[in-house]
Amino acid sequence: MFKGYSVSLPLIYNKEDGPFALNKNMTDVIKQNLRTLILTDKGERIMLPNFGVGLRKFLFENLSQTTTYQIESEIKSQVKKYMPFVNVVKVNVLEDPNILNKIIVNVEFFIPSLSVVDVLVIEG
Repeated sequence: MFKGYSVSLPLIYNKEDGPFALNKNMTDVIKQNLRTLILTDKGERIMLPNFGVGLRKFLFENLSQTTTYQIESEIKSQVKKYMPFVNVVKVNVLEDPNILNKIIVNVEFFIPSLSVVDVLVIEG
């Protein structure tokens, strides 16, 4: 009996899927894995010390062209290495005008095997 591909994060109790809500399609699974890759700090994942973008390290940096370029290039290189089945189309890094030291990262990506284009929004 098929219910889903993986547990949806954050964990939410769901009677329909069992104890926790599940990702019901591959696009949601890939989007969740991409979010995990971007938010994970290098050295945080056991046995993969170079895994992760570590978006948190940029929170207290002044948002300049250099910082924006670093974030964009780090996301693209990490996706190329750890998720080669995803193509990053565009990365936009924005500063939240209402909250100091908050950045918003929009990652537009393409999954060739599924012919899907989607956008991941991360607020940090």
